[in-house]
Amino acid sequence: MAASGMTVPALVVTSLGMIFLLLAYASPNWVQSYEAAENPFVKCGLWEFCFNDYTFPADFKGRRWIGCWYIFSADIRDMWEYLSPPWFISVEVMMSVVCLAQIGCFVIVFLVLLRCLHASMNYNLLNLATVAILVAAALSLISLAVFGHFKESRRWMYRPDQNFLSWSFGCAVIAMLFQLIQGALFWKMGKQCYEEGIKNPPAPPMRSYDYEMKPGTTATIKMAADRFFKYGFILSLISALCVFVSFVTPYWMEQRQYGDSKHKFIRCGLWQFCLNEWNFPQDYMGKNYSGCWYIFAREYDYVRKYMLPGWFIAVQFFMSLNMLIAGLACLIQVQYLLGSLFSPLYQKVSCFLSFFSAALSTLSVTIFGVRSQDRFWMPQPDRNFHSWSFGICVLAGFFSVFSGMSLIVSCLRDHFFNQPEEHYGSDKRRD
Repeated sequence: MAASGMTVPALVVTSLGMIFLLLAYASPNWVQSYEAAENPFVKCGLWEFCFNDYTFPADFKGRRWIGCWYIFSADIRDMWEYLSPPWFISVEVMMSVVCLAQIGCFVIVFLVLLRCLHASMNYNLLNLATVAILVAAALSLISLAVFGHFKESRRWMYRPDQNFLSWSFGCAVIAMLFQLIQGALFWKMGKQCYEEGIKNPPAPPMRSYDYEMKPGTTATIKMAADRFFKYGFILSLISALCVFVSFVTPYWMEQRQYGDSKHKFIRCGLWQFCLNEWNFPQDYMGKNYSGCWYIFAREYDYVRKYMLPGWFIAVQFFMSLNMLIAGLACLIQVQYLLGSLFSPLYQKVSCFLSFFSAALSTLSVTIFGVRSQDRFWMPQPDRNFHSWSFGICVLAGFFSVFSGMSLIVSCLRDHFFNQPEEHYGSDKRRD
């Protein structure tokens, strides 16, 4: 295919753009207050707000909010209209549309990479992707401009002069730049596919009596091997995305709230802990920890040894290694599908990496699942439950196993294909 030389760069750019976009979409760091200011408002994203002893001016009960809440949580129902003015809702809607367009473009590039369709069909899909990603870039630009302007409004968050646009907003800017690059690449690829479709029009469908593909022939074995390898690659890619989402999200464990009881531990992930007036038992100064913090933030310097026992560090190490292994497996499989790696050894290596990734996911969820109930770690473990980030890690393990199984079948069928022709029959045309 003429566009194959640009498919890998387009896939890389699309993947990077999707990663930055998902980080911006899901993370709660669009706008943040300076730590030295000690403001009641801490930070917020599109779907989460964090406060530190914040009082809503229109709340005559004088309730104080401490910690982080999902924007549609019942706890902050009284502040919905204040926290989500029309401009904020418009940004949420536009960024949701941008995410859908980005994922759709990723699927289109993936189909082009696997060469599932003829060049003329790829031309239509790439034109659609070009329009979709450029519209997404325009919506991203509008969203960033609207958010950047209205976040300075004194009718919204407390003391806007002490707030700044944080790294989630920066990720959205980077994603928008990647979207513009994607638009140029998709347009170029579509042009090449159009030229190829003119030179090589699709062949008429082959009639059943023109060619017979019998079971056991070399052609059917090779086609089956390629098909199972593509299945394995798709499953490996899904597994890698699951590992990435589980790795970066702070929802490995949460605590249930019963009635009006106050829970000091809110939730945690591999790299972030959210607390609500929690105090370290061995801290004789009696400091209370509130809000969500990166595990290596200065706020947790004194309690880091308590929050990171040996088993937790092991889980962090296994998941970090899992990220590298899953990414390496996908990279090898992409190169093999494009024909850059011809040796069957790379099939076996990618198969081994898939099972190794599954083993790392299994170790991580097993260790975390057992040790997170330790009463010497987080308070009230009987109220804690494993949340969706933990579940996604479990799914990553299953997808890795299924990927390894598909790759094993592909290796075995390729092995049969490389045997002498007379053992498996030959392809014959019917007279």
